[in-house]
Amino acid sequence: MLDKLFRKTAIVAPDVFSSRLYDETTFYSPFLKDLSNCQSEAIIESPFITNRRLSELLPTIKRLKERSVRIVIVTKDPREHDKDYQREDAAKCLATLQKLGVSSSPFLQHPVSFRRSRDERSGVSRWAHL
Repeated sequence: MLDKLFRKTAIVAPDVFSSRLYDETTFYSPFLKDLSNCQSEAIIESPFITNRRLSELLPTIKRLKERSVRIVIVTKDPREHDKDYQREDAAKCLATLQKLGVSSSPFLQHPVSFRRSRDERSGVSRWAHL
């Protein structure tokens, strides 16, 4: 009986009950795919932001902004980085993002950090540990 009820009323995305673990080398492709599917909002959390990584994200971010998707980057304040080149790189990245209309917010604490994307159509969120 429940089987009939759920078949008629529940719509479940095929991957809702599956899970994968990604690392810093394997998460970008699925992350970009999920990010591309965002319809209204994308929140990206990462303590570090670099020009190298940002260059991979920029085409997707630009397409999202063209579709009026709200994007927020939650990251470490550039002044908190240990090395001068990291501070300069992070500040340049945030300036680039700001010019595109991307909001930024500082981490309050970040002992462990993740990147998150949410597929608005299926409601699936994916997190990638950095």
